[in-house]
Amino acid sequence: MKTKLLCALLALGSLPGFAAEKKVISADTFSQPTFQQRAFWADTTAPQLLDKLERHHDVFITLGSICYNFVRDEDVPLLMAKIESQTPSAVLVSSISSSLPSKRSTTGDQAAYLIECYRNRLCPLGLHSADHKTDKEELKRWYAQWRLQSPERFPAFKN
Repeated sequence: MKTKLLCALLALGSLPGFAAEKKVISADTFSQPTFQQRAFWADTTAPQLLDKLERHHDVFITLGSICYNFVRDEDVPLLMAKIESQTPSAVLVSSISSSLPSKRSTTGDQAAYLIECYRNRLCPLGLHSADHKTDKEELKRWYAQWRLQSPERFPAFKN
């Protein structure tokens, strides 16, 4: 039942009209998120989350809810600037995961993961970010195209 509900909610998040609005649901019960869950997503940006992952690289960061459109347009260049970083980083773990990742991560891998969250309009994308493999070269090609298609968003990045 929870799987069907999650699939329905994921499909709902990809419909036109939902893309610009931040939506949060509880990953634990698929009910209304708690005040703390809503506050986390409202008060935290993707670059701030990446900095937190880097500062607390020796632990796992657990997310108890799912957020649509968490990573914003203006976050993408800041995240792209860090995708080659080899600095140790914590891993994002969904609270519904029954396992923990067996390896640590890097800031670059987590930045790439957050950019994938932007592209999918959903965060987190799975049970934990260590399992998500991102082709960074493909991501760089996508980013170059994305910048060219939307230079009005970032006047400083015009060629």
